[in-house]
Amino acid sequence: MNRGTAFGIILLILCVTTTAVAQEDNYRRGPAGTFLKGNGFARPDNGPAYLESLDNGRGKSVVRLEALGNNSVRIGDTSKEGRIDNGRQFGEIEIPKGAQHNCVERHVVVYDEPGRYAGWPANGGFWIWGDKMAVSFECGWFKDKSDWEDGHARDGDRGNEDIVAHSSDGGLTWTHKTYPALGDDEGIRPLPEEMDFSREGFAFKSQGSRFYYTCDYGHTWAGPFSVNIEQLPFDDDDIQSHTCYLVTGPKEGYFFFGVEPDGAEDRFYCTRTTDGGKSFQFLGWISPSIEEAPKYERWAVYSAVQVSENHLVAALRRKINKRRGKTQRLNWIDVYESQDSGKTWKHLSKVADTDVVNSDFNGNPPSIINLKDGRLAVTYGFRGRPTALCAKLSGDNGKTWSEPVILRRGSRNWDFGYSRSLQRADGRVFTVYYWATPEHRNQYIAGTIWDPAKVERQANQ
Repeated sequence: MNRGTAFGIILLILCVTTTAVAQEDNYRRGPAGTFLKGNGFARPDNGPAYLESLDNGRGKSVVRLEALGNNSVRIGDTSKEGRIDNGRQFGEIEIPKGAQHNCVERHVVVYDEPGRYAGWPANGGFWIWGDKMAVSFECGWFKDKSDWEDGHARDGDRGNEDIVAHSSDGGLTWTHKTYPALGDDEGIRPLPEEMDFSREGFAFKSQGSRFYYTCDYGHTWAGPFSVNIEQLPFDDDDIQSHTCYLVTGPKEGYFFFGVEPDGAEDRFYCTRTTDGGKSFQFLGWISPSIEEAPKYERWAVYSAVQVSENHLVAALRRKINKRRGKTQRLNWIDVYESQDSGKTWKHLSKVADTDVVNSDFNGNPPSIINLKDGRLAVTYGFRGRPTALCAKLSGDNGKTWSEPVILRRGSRNWDFGYSRSLQRADGRVFTVYYWATPEHRNQYIAGTIWDPAKVERQANQ
């Protein structure tokens, strides 16, 4: 079978399997070996036939069909191609549709100063004690640039500061303070005595291979202390972390760390402490192990919940970052679960896409929480056009997920998100993230208060 025959088969399959989509989007077709323009349909001379990623008007990107050089035909969608070599199947790229949902009650400003660039609260941490809240984030200096240019609009010649913002009224008003020690590993040392996770006002913050803790609602911090992980099944002592932990007792809890091997992307694992953080025992890989994972795929844990005594669910930032192939970059969110207290993990479901195919903008991490009504909620940012801050809910512990719930529209560009979410005592969820608009060009820390009770359950949940 020659290339022309293979291309003909592709067109025949397209007509049979995607008739509705093809009719809606009016794809153009032509003879093999031609370059076709219109609605993303392209086949360069002597190259594969494929449909590029684009919005088909229904919130999805179109299927991708490819004539391979070995006289075979691959049929898949744009989100599959980068992972076909692992034998996994995925759905279409989901582009969030619609306006802001009526569950949103208000947006607030957490931190904003002229000339500053504030970002990435998902990396720092977000904590709640009744009406008291604290959020940690980085803050640099704003340096404007074109909206859809790659790279952050901050001055790389000036340093960043670590700031913690505080609220005592459920997130309605905020104050802030700079904490130089949180951004420096000078004086790092072993933890001298066990932490008591049950103390009022306690919070734990990790950053790389060091950690800090507070017992006064984040107003003062002890540290930096070195992370001591025992029984690691690899030699690399590099530690990646994003302040993700689950307390199970006064001196016990699950803590999530990762490693970024040389020449490869992040892999993450679960640990447990029973001595108040003086040591952490390796329990099991959440991602594939260093040896098993493709170097170009990323698994980064930003958030996790405990569903029952032995049942844990972790939300992972996922990424493909290849140098070759039609799909070189892809960003999405997966959830993994453990039914044996963190020792073994398996993929549970894909939650959402966080960008379009081959984007330069690196996707967005998830925040997952247990809701009081028994559902799980994940918040995240979609960095493709049109951008959106979104939530998805699950009524079956993460097996299936709702359609995207739009929490906010109107960002100036892709550079926003890194959300963290917590539920208040009144049932409202407070989602914190960084944000900028065409009118307010420098990035600041914002919050959205929304009521999950106003989001209907899916029919199958």
